[in-house]
Amino acid sequence: MLMQCGMFGSNSFPRQLRIVCPWSQSQTQQKTPSTKCIPKSVCKHGTESNDAATEAQMFNDYFASVFNTIVLDSPPATLPVQVPAIPDPFFTTETVSRVLTQPNQYKACAPNDTPTYILKCFAHFLSPSPFFSMFPFHLLLFRMAKCNGLRWGVIVIGLVVSMNVALYVIYKLDPLLAKWETVQKISSFVYKRISASDTDTEMIRPNFLPRICDNSYATICGLSGIFVDLRSALEYQASKGNVVFLAGLVDGGYIDFAVNLHIMSIAPHNICNILYIVIDKTTLNTTQRYNMPVYYHNVSITNKAVGKYMSPAFREKSKIKLEITKMALSMGFTVLLTDLDMFFRSNPLPSIACGEGCDFAIQDNTNNKPGQDLQLNTGFILLKPNQQMIRLYDEIMNESSTFADDDQVLFNEIVYRNRSAVKMVVLPPKQFCVGKKSNPSHCIVFHANFVVGLQAKKTMLKKHKFWGYGSPKSEVYACKMK
Repeated sequence: MLMQCGMFGSNSFPRQLRIVCPWSQSQTQQKTPSTKCIPKSVCKHGTESNDAATEAQMFNDYFASVFNTIVLDSPPATLPVQVPAIPDPFFTTETVSRVLTQPNQYKACAPNDTPTYILKCFAHFLSPSPFFSMFPFHLLLFRMAKCNGLRWGVIVIGLVVSMNVALYVIYKLDPLLAKWETVQKISSFVYKRISASDTDTEMIRPNFLPRICDNSYATICGLSGIFVDLRSALEYQASKGNVVFLAGLVDGGYIDFAVNLHIMSIAPHNICNILYIVIDKTTLNTTQRYNMPVYYHNVSITNKAVGKYMSPAFREKSKIKLEITKMALSMGFTVLLTDLDMFFRSNPLPSIACGEGCDFAIQDNTNNKPGQDLQLNTGFILLKPNQQMIRLYDEIMNESSTFADDDQVLFNEIVYRNRSAVKMVVLPPKQFCVGKKSNPSHCIVFHANFVVGLQAKKTMLKKHKFWGYGSPKSEVYACKMK
């Protein structure tokens, strides 16, 4: 029969902990507990167990509840208004050295598992005085020898001898090193002079020409510079998303169009991320007078004439433009390539819907007339710097030298050939207008094409009041050259 009994012959246990033990028949009749009770199980809060580990945990929980009656309150929500200031601790070299020499080296390690033996042995180096700071290396070696006995003597001597040998070698090699440095300086000087003989870097170095620009564009975008390195120019001019306008090519025949694009379309809308591609250095002073950021592409041109459409000069300059565009894409820049015979009513970038999944966005040359095939106009095109577009421009450049027609026709053929590999957006022709086919009053971008000759293009732009170069309006953005 199972009944409740107390510890040490008494019924002293509370009801929440009950020891269950056997009784004899006579003890059951007399209702008298045994003083030698050996419990077989323990019961707490209705849970009974005869497992030794569980019984031990029950006793542990009970005694903890009896002797731990303090209930911790939650900390105050706010600190007292006045908190006494704690002064900064002040330690002296002597104090630190004395404390470091006191620990028992046979006790536990210092923080970071540093043996106390190390702290005692190198106490003077861990609490340095000016004397030890002057000669730390030699004193450290001899201190090691003192702490570790003669067995470190050989190491100390070896290190000292090695140091002296190293100093001697350096002393002997110093003249040779000086001669080698001189050779390097001479080589660098010769290389710069050879490069300067071809590129005339004194005139076109990427510095800013001295001038005074007192207009809103210079205030917002800063003074323009002339760059001879394409990557440096792109990194300097591109916006935060590595987006840059590339306008060109600028030579003696197109300098008027370049300045007109700048003073009529770029500067009024504070388009700072633009770079004009110049291939004729005689136009550089004019570009800087109007604060135009320039990349000077120093290349020898066979046909220096202003080339009409499909002339040898036209084809040669078109190939240069393709090469620069491909290099910019390979460098990771999103390029908005634009001709110079253009007018922007506002910054065109926000109106170009070429998001995810779009490789390029381009102007439509046909105005979407019924019955006409789509013709893409490469005079205004936004290009993403991905592998599809880089491969596309590689293919265009490889075929441009043998292709019978112009680069725009070649671009259309290759895009049609790769139409499954590239994703394009054709810009709406009512906002991105071309030549005589458009109503300029609705245009965000107007392209003065479908006429032959520079004078005809200039006449078209003047007719729509898109030409300002040579008028008092052009002086608004002109700088005073020093």
